[in-house]
Amino acid sequence: FVNNFLKEGDIFLDIGANVGLFSLYAAKKVGFSGSVIAFEPAYVTHKRLLGNCELNKLSNVRPFKLGLSNENTTLELNISSNGFEAWNTFVKSNDNKFSSKESVEVNSLDYFLSQNSIDTDKISLIKLDVEGFEINVLKGASALLAKDNAPVFMVEFTDDNAISAG
Repeated sequence: FVNNFLKEGDIFLDIGANVGLFSLYAAKKVGFSGSVIAFEPAYVTHKRLLGNCELNKLSNVRPFKLGLSNENTTLELNISSNGFEAWNTFVKSNDNKFSSKESVEVNSLDYFLSQNSIDTDKISLIKLDVEGFEINVLKGASALLAKDNAPVFMVEFTDDNAISAG
């Protein structure tokens, strides 16, 4: 889907980028005239994202150590044990797979795009994978979603995390 959908010059948002699998792939599709904006809030995972961008010499990926939500604040991120970073979540949980918590800055997507002067008309595709926090991210993107040419969202979620998030 990503291969057939993205084109040269597009902007791709990778929300919940993890180590950057989608960011790395999309960067090649959008080319130097396009860009990838990657959001990964967890400190260790964000460092790995930066390393992957450097290893692959991707100058069109802009990685941000930032979470997205429906407000601008600081939230506690539940951090999974090493090797299970894909499960990190802002959703409150008593699950024993989380080994620590990390305070993380979060913004609404609308606020971030405005503050960083992102041309929203060029955003064609958004990958959203935030372990149960999807509804909060979507609420924080109401202006973007209200546009006549709103981007396409590709959303990955699990039932358990969505239920835990309410």
